[in-house]
Amino acid sequence: MTTKTAASTRTGGATPSERTPANTKLYRTKNDLPPATRAQVADLLNQRLADCIDLQTQCKQAHWNLKGSTHETEKIVR
Repeated sequence: MTTKTAASTRTGGATPSERTPANTKLYRTKNDLPPATRAQVADLLNQRLADCIDLQTQCKQAHWNLKGSTHETEKIVR
């Protein structure tokens, strides 16, 4: 029985160690990082981006769930 981690779920089943230039499309750049390192960096940045989007969604949800007389009028005006 194999279990998938959160990272492997977000990247389509491939963990950073499984991502290689052979199964990851990398564009030509002017930096001198090896392709395997670039794939790992891209994976980490994608995970952080997903985390930031999730945090933004949670903050927006929390804002809309605030209660009080002053918050109701602010929601209507915006």
